[in-house]
Amino acid sequence: MKNIGFLLIFFLLFNLSCISIKARMNCIEKQTILWKNEDIKYKIQNKLSEILNVWIDKDLKAIQYLKSNLWKVDESVYFNSQKDAAILLVLIQDTTKDVYQDNIQMVYGKIKNGKWHFFIYGMNNLIIERYYTGKKDPSIPYTFEELSNLGKRKLI
Repeated sequence: MKNIGFLLIFFLLFNLSCISIKARMNCIEKQTILWKNEDIKYKIQNKLSEILNVWIDKDLKAIQYLKSNLWKVDESVYFNSQKDAAILLVLIQDTTKDVYQDNIQMVYGKIKNGKWHFFIYGMNNLIIERYYTGKKDPSIPYTFEELSNLGKRKLI
């Protein structure tokens, strides 16, 4: 819990350091570029994808919605300063007929005993209603790039 508080303080300070949404998006993009070439970023993304697939195969009820939808772990990872905790986004395109929403699941990751552990409960699941966000054809899911940008905007 202490680390979640630290991450929230990080995001609060981040929000205060960049005034407009456009400036905050630029800050996120700059930070993403800084972290882009770091091995830890790819390790945590791959580990989360691997864990989610294991949970799907084990029929964990909490994430079975991923089984029937297209999903991917977003390329942006939001680390704390020690890089032993992070927030990741799972981008979910709902391909169910007559469902006009997509989702962005926030996931908290923390290193414990040298291994990354991931927590979904207690984290927000952002529902992106296609009707209310200006999508011309709400039957077509948002692209992963569009969901990534919407997720970043929600974080700031």
